[in-house]
Amino acid sequence: MSYLYGIESDRQLCEEIQYNLAYCWFCKLNFEDKIPDHSLLTRISDRFELNTFNNFFLSMTEQCKEMGLVKGERVMIDSTLFQVNAAVDSLVLKNQSGQI
Repeated sequence: MSYLYGIESDRQLCEEIQYNLAYCWFCKLNFEDKIPDHSLLTRISDRFELNTFNNFFLSMTEQCKEMGLVKGERVMIDSTLFQVNAAVDSLVLKNQSGQI
């Protein structure tokens, strides 16, 4: 979920699960179930490499394509403005091919 919805911290993800019924449903949690502590998610993500999660996401995307849930013909972009935690001085310019 955090990958799909841009939730960047384990702490924020656990908070979202606590307040969002759709997230609870996705995680197969009942109303009575205790929401996992953010430190558990951190330990799990530290144990597995980022590549493991990336492969999982790509595999799920392929399965969605095979089932006709995702066509991959268009890209929809949300132009919502939000504040980021980055300094303007740290930005790096890229050329049109995407290389630095």
